[in-house]
Amino acid sequence: MPPELRRVTDIRSPRRGSRRRDIYLDGDFWRTTTAGVLRELFIAQCDEVDPEDTDARARDAEAAEARTRALRLVGYRERSRHELLNRLADDGYPHDVATTVVDDLVCSGLVDDARYAEQLARSLVEIKGLGRSRAARELAKRGVPDDLAAAALDAYAPPDEEEHRAREAAIRLTRPDDTVDRLAGRLVRRGFTSALALAAAREALPASDHGEDPA
Repeated sequence: MPPELRRVTDIRSPRRGSRRRDIYLDGDFWRTTTAGVLRELFIAQCDEVDPEDTDARARDAEAAEARTRALRLVGYRERSRHELLNRLADDGYPHDVATTVVDDLVCSGLVDDARYAEQLARSLVEIKGLGRSRAARELAKRGVPDDLAAAALDAYAPPDEEEHRAREAAIRLTRPDDTVDRLAGRLVRRGFTSALALAAAREALPASDHGEDPA
């Protein structure tokens, strides 16, 4: 019995520059893939395809292409497992294909959430000068598990050193004709608690010299 063919009625991209392509057969959404896979399989709008055969060929092409894409991404910079999965999904690779590729990279050591957490925490704390809470939010945003984020922050921003770090940040962030409130606000936005930020700002800018009413 010959296969039941369906017509490719539309191929959509969610935005300019995206690798993702959404394929519609006979007017209905069918599946997502990438522009590269479509080129490799020579699939274009108005073509008639056998969905089962095309899906199998697409998955083979996606597995190889997703691995190449993932290696390029981690070669550019370290990424968390969560971040890499999201990037591949955004590119149009099916979830199971992306998961298999990323898990293989985890097993090989090319993706390591603990190593990534340490490098990112060090950059956030030592280079950007962020407080623990802001650094913790940045780690969470990139998909670092809570336990690994906490361990990395304890290594590079121990709680008992947060007061000292707030004072150092206050000195770096002081601007000409600054006020205690303005400086404290900048410190809070960098992730220091309100109490630490206010104390550090008052130390960096004595109230008698900057118009703050003495307590």
